[in-house]
Amino acid sequence: MAVTVLGIGLVKNGVALNEAIHKGNIVLCKPKISRAKLLETLAYKPPCLIGSCSSAYFWVRTLKK
Repeated sequence: MAVTVLGIGLVKNGVALNEAIHKGNIVLCKPKISRAKLLETLAYKPPCLIGSCSSAYFWVRTLKK
């Protein structure tokens, strides 16, 4: 089943990712990814709904491109 929701939050020196399927089950939680590796990590993921804390909204705008 494909991931339909991606949550992005800022943590010290990186970002945290939470991926969930439609019914809200968390299928992957990466507590820390370096900011430099975020776009590389998400490059081949299919389109999905992205949610973030307000301080991570920069990444949401970047990923929409």
